Amino acid sequence: MTGAAPTNGPAPDAAEGTFWTPSTETGQPVEPEAAPENKPADANRILDELRAFYGLGKRPANTGNSDGAAPLPALLHAYRDLARVRHTYPLLLNADNPTAAVRPLTAVIDELLANVAGDDDEGRQLRHNVLRLEAIMRSMLDGRDGERLSLVWDRAAATLFETSRLTGDKATALRDNIAAARKALVADGELVACGPNTGARIFQTCAAASWRACCESWSTELDGLIRQLQDVLSADFSRSDAAMTPEHLGKTLGTDSDLDVEAMSSLVRSAPHGGGLSDARRERVLGLIATLTALQPLFATGTPGSTPIQPTQVWDDFAAASEEHARRMRAMVAFFRSARIARLETRNQYREAAHDAYFASFGERNLTADELALCPPVLVRVTDDALSGDGAARLFEILGGRAAIKVLLEVRSPYRVGEDGLQPALSINWAGRLAGMATSLNNAYVTQVPLSRADVLSARIAGGLRYAGPALFCVGAPSHVGRGIAPHLAAAATAEARFTPLINFDPSRGDTLADCFDLSDNPQNERTWPVETFAYRGADDKEATRELAFTPADLLFLDDRTAGHFWSVPASHWHVAMAPLADMLAMPAAEAAGKIPFILTVDRDNRIGRAVVSHGVTELSRQCRTCWHALRESCGIESSFARRAVTAERERLAQEKEREIEAIEKDYVAQLEQDVGELTREIVQRIAGQLLGAEVGGVVTMPTMPASAPRGDTTAAPTEAPAVSSPEPEEEEKVSFDDPYIDTPLCTSCNECTQLNNRVFGYNSNKQAEIKDATAGPYSDIVRAAELCPVHIIHPGKPANPGEPGVEEWVKRAAQYN
Repeated sequence: MTGAAPTNGPAPDAAEGTFWTPSTETGQPVEPEAAPENKPADANRILDELRAFYGLGKRPANTGNSDGAAPLPALLHAYRDLARVRHTYPLLLNADNPTAAVRPLTAVIDELLANVAGDDDEGRQLRHNVLRLEAIMRSMLDGRDGERLSLVWDRAAATLFETSRLTGDKATALRDNIAAARKALVADGELVACGPNTGARIFQTCAAASWRACCESWSTELDGLIRQLQDVLSADFSRSDAAMTPEHLGKTLGTDSDLDVEAMSSLVRSAPHGGGLSDARRERVLGLIATLTALQPLFATGTPGSTPIQPTQVWDDFAAASEEHARRMRAMVAFFRSARIARLETRNQYREAAHDAYFASFGERNLTADELALCPPVLVRVTDDALSGDGAARLFEILGGRAAIKVLLEVRSPYRVGEDGLQPALSINWAGRLAGMATSLNNAYVTQVPLSRADVLSARIAGGLRYAGPALFCVGAPSHVGRGIAPHLAAAATAEARFTPLINFDPSRGDTLADCFDLSDNPQNERTWPVETFAYRGADDKEATRELAFTPADLLFLDDRTAGHFWSVPASHWHVAMAPLADMLAMPAAEAAGKIPFILTVDRDNRIGRAVVSHGVTELSRQCRTCWHALRESCGIESSFARRAVTAERERLAQEKEREIEAIEKDYVAQLEQDVGELTREIVQRIAGQLLGAEVGGVVTMPTMPASAPRGDTTAAPTEAPAVSSPEPEEEEKVSFDDPYIDTPLCTSCNECTQLNNRVFGYNSNKQAEIKDATAGPYSDIVRAAELCPVHIIHPGKPANPGEPGVEEWVKRAAQYN
């Protein structure tokens, strides 16, 4: 699984560079052999039984749950035994190190090895031995908290020496390796395993480290300011009569002095000196010193002394926390009012007439951002049970206000289980959605992180502590996950099932959601469910892999309270209607209606199984999916509003393009019709001119035909002209329609005729076809050209050679083109 551990560092017995390596000791899961195909009647009976369980929770009497072999969700099977897995916990807590107050032990060991272990054989041996020691340290901390790293190291080293059973040079080398690493170990602090109080321990450690970092420079400035006030009083006392008495001079000079203190006192008193402080100013300076020194231990960088404000004190009640914040702010207002007056006094700039009225009305609104940052926040730790009654209202009142109250909310139950029964009622615990809801206030720093991501959690808490306002830290720490699953792995599973996704909302980063909202810490946040590769051995004993999604059902399967919602179906009951839950949730409603959802499981014997889930689990998973999608939309990931706008814009552009195409086509058709009309008129005029000739003096004569004139005696007898007064015209050659011709102006230059016979047909200067020589080829070529012409402008006429073979058939075919 992702998100359950850091991402670097070697496992003790794994290849270097691996981390959070699944245990291979359990063996590879094996798929059962396919059951014999059931008869139709049996298949229908099995489907009825599956539907009865899915909808009503009823199992057949002869097929109960096979939970005796302790099946786990398939993706968690590899982590059944964490003893050989190098993971996040334990943590090293050290509030004295503000830059790394919370660190995984693995990170400490990796840093140590980087400094002492080389790349040679000796370095590799040292690395191996130290990692063995780390594994022993981790096992020693199961169920134990608060031991210092140095002490645990020494105990683990003794155990390693005892159990290794090495002798001679190997034993010496082991001891030398551990001694060299122990000498180089600089970091120290408390080692904490993952448990019920881990979130609170991280919270307090981060708060203490953050406060020390905040006070580091101010502590020095405050010490100097108090000393300067004391110097003002000392200078004033040195000019007073009390400072000139023989007794005071004697104490000042000491018993070893030979001077006559009586004479010196008389001499000093007789000497002229300036006046001292006024009574009002002296009282003011004394009051300033008292106020500042009362809270001086609060800002100490070492161990804080007695002070009315404890910066790392944790409260468990919202009302009490609000009262505490009001009390603290009254004290801090008085403190910073005194600090400002002190600065004026040490510079001799305080003027009662100008400053008394201002400081009399000095309040929280007058504090600067730097001064507010030095006001210790109030820390609150509650569980999701505290949200009952008026708890939720009080929490939202805090988150909507200005008070620097930092709340750690431990989400123990991301979902609720109703009364016992065949299938107890399931519902989402809204505490797991509270972080997302709180972001809508746009006022508080909000984060939600599972305990498994301690590195992210500590960084987010540090950011929230620096924020000038309220903060909510929701920590996923489930308390009802069983079947031997480690607490931090259960927390990781809760986040990956999208019950408590990782959220970070920081209003100080900008004014828009894009500036403030961040979901990038979630595993595979672009997907509905995280998907991992599951390796197994098929029924045919061949290795195979498949992609599996981790869903809410996988987490619910680990809870004994929800056992009634799952049925580990034997292979004999596997039906074609069964579908993985993640696939079913992605199907359209009509397609999903006939499906029986299941999750894949693996038992202790490495047998792969199927656990059918109830309708209640399916609906709860659907709700988680909906909430996750809504959260992603809030963060700008796959926004449905954006998709809708893009779809609408695409449709608009498509319609606009369609209208443009229609307009272009309409204009083209109109222009084409106009061009064809003009061209037709031109052709008709030409043909008419050729056919009708010219009328001269009332006598109609025919024009002379082109060079391909008819052969033989085919001309008609000359027409006798009527008697007229005009001169008799010359006799013109008559037109014959027996010769082939082409409507050349209509030619489309398709090349059909010229490719058929380029001796008969050719192109003119306009690349339009005309008959070059009708006798250059057979009559059949002219008829074929007429048939091939797409615009039918070739007229074959009659054959020039009536004796051409088959000419009668060609004349018949040519008739329709003449």
